[in-house]
Amino acid sequence: MTSCIPWHFPMTRFMQAFGILAVFAGLVAPAVASDDILDGTDVGQIDLSTTTVLVANRRIEIGTVIKEPKKFFEVKEVMACDAPMKSLLDLESLSYQKIAREVPQGSIIQAEDLVDYETSWIKELFQAVPPGYVPFPIFHRTFGNWQTNVRIDVVQVKEDEEGKPLGQVVLPKVLLVAEWDFKMRGKLWDVHVVAIRPGQILTAILASLRGYFEIKMPRYGYEEEAA
Repeated sequence: MTSCIPWHFPMTRFMQAFGILAVFAGLVAPAVASDDILDGTDVGQIDLSTTTVLVANRRIEIGTVIKEPKKFFEVKEVMACDAPMKSLLDLESLSYQKIAREVPQGSIIQAEDLVDYETSWIKELFQAVPPGYVPFPIFHRTFGNWQTNVRIDVVQVKEDEEGKPLGQVVLPKVLLVAEWDFKMRGKLWDVHVVAIRPGQILTAILASLRGYFEIKMPRYGYEEEAA
C-alpha cells in the first residue's frame, strides 16, 4: 500500500524545527551577551588605582651604601600601571644596601638596582669598592706580596716589532681591593681585583686582548694618563 505522506516530509519537519531553534538562539544570544557586558567589571574600565613607590631624589653613583634611606629616596604616589613589577616599597628595607648600578634622579628604585649579596665573597668585594667605581679582575703571572687598599699601576705588556716586551701603563694608580690565585692549564695565575671607573672598562678589556697584564707600584710623582 502506498503511503500518502510525501517522501520529503521528514526533511520538511526537520527544517522547520531547525528554523525555530535558530530564531530562538538569535533572540537569546544578544540578551546573554548584553548581560555579560553589563556584569563585567573590567571590560572598558580604566585602572585608576595608585600605589606608593620610592623615588631617588638625587643621582646615586654605583657602589653607594645607603646608610640613611631618607636622604636618597622619597615616597611618591603613582599610577599602579606605571610602577615597575620589582619596585621597592619599603623605605627601611634600603638601609645599608649597596647600589649595583647608577640610579638617575627621579627614577623609581627597583630590586635590580641593588647588589645581590647571595655569596659572601661578592659582598666583601663590593663593600671594598668605593662609590662610583666597579671591580675589574687583572689576570697576570707576576707574583709578590701585595696588600689590598693600596694604589698600583696596571701595565699592558706586548711585543714590539723586534719581539721585545714593551710595557705601557693603561690603568694608573688604581685601588687594589682583592687578591687570590688559581691554577689553569698547568700554570699558576694571580688575580688582583682593582677598582676602576665604568668608563675605563672598555680600555681595560681592549688592553687585555692586545697583550698581557703586569702590576707594579707607581713611581713617586709619576702620573700617566690611561691609554
